[in-house]
Amino acid sequence: TWTAEWSPDGSRIGYSILGPGWGELRIIRRDGQPVASLARAGTTLNGAVWTPDGKRLFFHWKRGQDGGVQSVNPEGLDLRHE
Repeated sequence: TWTAEWSPDGSRIGYSILGPGWGELRIIRRDGQPVASLARAGTTLNGAVWTPDGKRLFFHWKRGQDGGVQSVNPEGLDLRHE
């Protein structure tokens, strides 16, 4: 399964792809060109949500019993634990 959300300015799509026991977060441009892909072995990443100004993309991560919210900039960089 997957979830997707357009950035507020319509230039990018942030989306997550979920499989059994894994998840990956991707950012692509409007024309389909990839910008970033975030994946971690044994970790599920899901729920891409842009801030209203489009400066951050938030997502949920889970590994075993641990989890939380992280965010990246529109280029998929500057990973922050929120």
